[in-house]
Amino acid sequence: LVAVSSQRALTLDGVPHAVSDHRDLLALPEVDAVAICTPPQPRYAIARDALEAGKHALLEKPPTATLSELEELARIAQNAGRVLF
Repeated sequence: LVAVSSQRALTLDGVPHAVSDHRDLLALPEVDAVAICTPPQPRYAIARDALEAGKHALLEKPPTATLSELEELARIAQNAGRVLF
């Protein structure tokens, strides 16, 4: 674990990076994959940003608020050669 992101930039012992904006986390070159642990409504936008930044993405259940959002993320992941799980 190399980074965490929360609205309050909460830190975690032993984790070198803590940010308040997920886009700052995605800009870190040492981040290869992200686990997105948010409510379903904002999850699509964060996952889309992650995939477009070249990161693999793990989504909680339900993965998105709508099926069309999930289908779009799957298309983005496939086109980017990234794993969406």
